Amino acid sequence: PHILVAGGTGSGKTIFLYSVVLSLVAAHKGNTLELVIIDPKQTDFPVFAPLPHLRNGEVVTDGQAGVDEIQELVEQEMQSRSVQLQKTGYRDITSYNAEHPKTPIKAIVVVIDEYADLVAVLSKKERERFERVVSRLAARGRNVGIHLVLATQRPTADIVTGNIKANMPCRISFSLPSGRDSQVVLDETGAERLLRKGDMLLSLEGRL
Repeated sequence: PHILVAGGTGSGKTIFLYSVVLSLVAAHKGNTLELVIIDPKQTDFPVFAPLPHLRNGEVVTDGQAGVDEIQELVEQEMQSRSVQLQKTGYRDITSYNAEHPKTPIKAIVVVIDEYADLVAVLSKKERERFERVVSRLAARGRNVGIHLVLATQRPTADIVTGNIKANMPCRISFSLPSGRDSQVVLDETGAERLLRKGDMLLSLEGRL
């Protein structure tokens, strides 16, 4: 349901995220998919600005606006979808959409290109609160069709916390500077020995 992606500069992480976005828009029209692309570095994702799938019609490049967007998704969108499913008697959007092909609930995929830069705009207290919001999204988003692709160059334990990792069964690591970084993402070393040519290690539900 969600993917954690790590990789140092020039390791292939951003090109991988491009591939994810392009694969999704190739497979889905605007009525079945909504994309939230958050790019605090402001340089890598403006190329996707013309996509009809974008929520509010834009790539989010301001850190605070990105934080606000995720809070709105969790506190309003996730809640209203839960209520809609409850009222209609479906346990998730897959079963709802199978019965309502003409009026489906769109899947929402949130792509955050640099999570460390996103939380850098927050104070320590705000960061803790925001981390709880992201953890809620990771824990409850699947059933209501909201999915997270969270990427970072700096996978330190204070950025990629245990709460967030616990709800990310799919983790991908491109080349990282140290075995400690690899340990944070994959729960084992190895990513520090990659060749930096787009090669990666994939951990899926604990299997590397």
